Amino acid sequence: MSKYIKRVAVIVAMAVAILFITGCIATRDISVRDAESSISFRDIPGITEGEIAAIEALQSSRQSFTFGNMYSTEVFLSDDGEFVGFTPLFCALLTNMFEIPFEFEILEWDDLYDGFIDMSIDFTGELTPTAARREIFYMSSSIAERSFIVMIEAGNESIKAAPDLNGLKIGFLAGTITDQSIRTMYGDFDFEVVDIGTMQEAAEKLMSAEIDAFITDSIDVIAFAEYDSIIGLDILRLVYAPVSLSTANPELEPIISAFNKYLEAGGVYVTKNLYSIGKQIYAAFELARLFTDEEKAYIAAFTARDEKIPIVLEHDNYPISFFNDAEDEFQGVAPDVLAEISFLTGLEFEIINDKDSLWIEILEMIQSGEAALISDLRQTYERRGNFLWLDEPYYVSHYVFLSKSELPHLEFFQVPHAITGVSRGTVYEEMYRTWFPGSENLVLFDSLSLALDGLENGEVDILLTANYSLLYQINFRESPGYKINLTVDSLTEGSYFGLNAERETLRSILNKTQSFVDTRGIARNWTDRIYDYSIVLAQQRAAYLTTFVTVLGALLIALIVLLIRNSRMRAQVEVALVSATAASKAKGDFLSNISHEIRTPMSAIIGMTHIGKSSNDYERKDYSLGRIEVASKHLLGIINDVLDISKIEAGKFELSSTDFDFGKMLDSVVNVIMFRADDKKQTLTVNIADDIPKILVGDDQRLAQAITNFAGNAIKFTPEFGKIDISAVLVGAENDVYTIQMKITDTGVGIESDQLKKLFDSFHQVDNSLSRDFEGTGLGLAITKKIVEKMGGEIFVESELGKGSTFTFTVELRSSTVSESELADRQQIKLLRREITELLMGRNVLVAEDVDVNREIVQALLEPTMINIDFAENGAQAVEMFSEMPEKYDIIFMDVQMPKMDGYEATRTIRALDKPRASDIPIIAMTANVFREDIERCIEAGMNSHIGKPVNNEELMAHLQKYINGVPYIEGVSDDRRKSSDRRRMRDRRRG
Repeated sequence: MSKYIKRVAVIVAMAVAILFITGCIATRDISVRDAESSISFRDIPGITEGEIAAIEALQSSRQSFTFGNMYSTEVFLSDDGEFVGFTPLFCALLTNMFEIPFEFEILEWDDLYDGFIDMSIDFTGELTPTAARREIFYMSSSIAERSFIVMIEAGNESIKAAPDLNGLKIGFLAGTITDQSIRTMYGDFDFEVVDIGTMQEAAEKLMSAEIDAFITDSIDVIAFAEYDSIIGLDILRLVYAPVSLSTANPELEPIISAFNKYLEAGGVYVTKNLYSIGKQIYAAFELARLFTDEEKAYIAAFTARDEKIPIVLEHDNYPISFFNDAEDEFQGVAPDVLAEISFLTGLEFEIINDKDSLWIEILEMIQSGEAALISDLRQTYERRGNFLWLDEPYYVSHYVFLSKSELPHLEFFQVPHAITGVSRGTVYEEMYRTWFPGSENLVLFDSLSLALDGLENGEVDILLTANYSLLYQINFRESPGYKINLTVDSLTEGSYFGLNAERETLRSILNKTQSFVDTRGIARNWTDRIYDYSIVLAQQRAAYLTTFVTVLGALLIALIVLLIRNSRMRAQVEVALVSATAASKAKGDFLSNISHEIRTPMSAIIGMTHIGKSSNDYERKDYSLGRIEVASKHLLGIINDVLDISKIEAGKFELSSTDFDFGKMLDSVVNVIMFRADDKKQTLTVNIADDIPKILVGDDQRLAQAITNFAGNAIKFTPEFGKIDISAVLVGAENDVYTIQMKITDTGVGIESDQLKKLFDSFHQVDNSLSRDFEGTGLGLAITKKIVEKMGGEIFVESELGKGSTFTFTVELRSSTVSESELADRQQIKLLRREITELLMGRNVLVAEDVDVNREIVQALLEPTMINIDFAENGAQAVEMFSEMPEKYDIIFMDVQMPKMDGYEATRTIRALDKPRASDIPIIAMTANVFREDIERCIEAGMNSHIGKPVNNEELMAHLQKYINGVPYIEGVSDDRRKSSDRRRMRDRRRG
């Protein structure tokens, strides 16, 4: 019991502190940070053995769960063709928690509701929980809240506020309780309800004036984006719809029960945070559409250079911008607004002034151009032409005169007779001199803090400033006894970001972005905040003492009982959370690094695209396209590394087995890396032992990847004129298995001894003074280690700082029964591009692809073949087109993720048709889902093969040749004997 007593003592001490500070107790089992580590359902506090057993039974009987959603701002298609938003994030959270994939499906409301009722849809978040629904369905507690939006025809001046809805004909989605929610909050409202089935129907009825307004969740505003004549009004701010995880299937009730306990233990902070992130993702998506090409290029240039925009912030203008010594950072409304702008645009800001800089000093920094932006610059006649401002303020305040509480209230005409303080060089000095030009009672201070000090010690009677300065004095400075003596009611003043006069493009970007930021919410967060009122609290402690003793006694008893009951469970959770936190930190470091790695080629792609589009010089266009190609391949390499490491962590990393020429494999590696060595004037030597068999069996591509990773690192970390040596020797042969040792030696920077143990960690990158200048994802060596281990080998490293490194690894490869000539014959099955064109000319292909740019790419790749192409924009349309003319098409390329009907369902539907060729027409998956399990799922659905995105032209041609003409295709020039054979086959086919 001693350990329990110690824990109780600690908790009691914490409770005492909390009671003195806040007078209340608030505890939760899972902190926001810990819960974000995707706690397993087994570790949720309070979960029962029966619930765990029920969920594990579901794991064994179900491959996945469907999560029904309408297309909305919670799940929408990004410009790169991927579904993003809150729903994918939430499904990922549930997938990790319950270890069963939660796969969202996009449906219209009627289909979603019907599917939910008949239980073909497992879960949804679209049903607002009510007491009546909870009697029928299984619904979790609230995970977030949605607001409502009133959609009207643009130009409808009759609806401006909530009361204007009285007596109107209003549309609501049939089956929802939105109208009931509004009547509950606005009890005196009386309107006619019109049931609406789809968003399209709502738009049509609005435009035809069959309804006056349509009210729905604010997330549905995306459905009206294509209708310029329809706008949304945010006038129902008292009504919110809670979001709940719901199911109609009693077998899935354990999921809801466990998830409720997760929410109660603190998980609700995670779900609400995810919801906020989802809203930010949509805001960034909408914002990007507003930027001009010039603005996009401006942002791309900064991110490409990893450059930050220099800014200056006031250190004593609470709550607008101030330096918090206790937390050693600038804080306030302005920094928070800039943080939101940074998230939405990708632009980063760097504060270049220190915490004690005077106002006149930071004003000079912005005027000279040393800084681009200042946190708060008031607009005056004298400043116009010297600075730029945003169109709208992020905060609105009044001019006031502060005084001590005992000073009687003054009239405006009495102000010039009182000793008045202002901050030097500010708008308040200008306004005072404008109002009272002859007054000699003005005292100037170098900062607001000094001015408040002057008010405290009696140097001045009143202080001209903004009304929020009172918060600074009595809240942050913890100095009660002051008041607003006089407010200049006729004059309001906005806090604007000010910019250097040469920063017009930046001003335009910030103008558009600030409109997407909830500045009012940010301001409330600061104006409603309370700091440590130490003086007042000291006076209140006596009043709390009696209540405290009573509460503490009851608390002690409750804590002892609770702690004994849950101690074992807490210990398990603590171990899991510590492990999860460590993993989260490692991956967080990796994500910070990978973000930079991805941005580099992306910036090149965006920048070169802009250069190419804006140039009329064809050579310059070709140059830009070449740079885009190089950057795209680099980006694809990064993505492949991330996919590889994901498969490694999931235990799904597998090797293939094929006959290959060991020497040619090594030659291909040298060809890939040689140009990099040549650029650095390095000497690269390769030595292959004579006793290594020429033809071996194994995964030659993964072996080449391992060698390339080691050799590439050797080149990268070796200075100019250095040496890199690659050698291969046979170190063992037993039962047709050969053990080959590869050694890569360089004369590079070397590795510190304490870094060697972490060298092959999945999310670790070597960090020492000699290697920080070298970029990379930090994944290559982790992937290489897994490849070597899969091949039955080991890795050894020898390194000395400043003198170089030697990486040695072994692999086991089997002997081959294929002779060198037979392998050569296999590689001779080649066709010329012009022969492919002859074979495909006049053939017909159906491509099911919902993304416009992907259709354009396929069109461009297939155009030289003279093949006829028909496009379907979703799976349902592909089924319809094939069903109408089944004998027309020679092959179908099928995307997997599409609206209305996905590629899997479309394939199964086609195979089930009672139509000619339905069972045997080649259907090839063309998708960005490239894991082995994705390929297997395509085959299980009835597809013949799989092509990954981005689509490789040679792979596309190979599939066309194989499935239309029945001959394997390998890019290259064929020998005369093969050409003759292929031409005979073409003539025979034409006769048939």
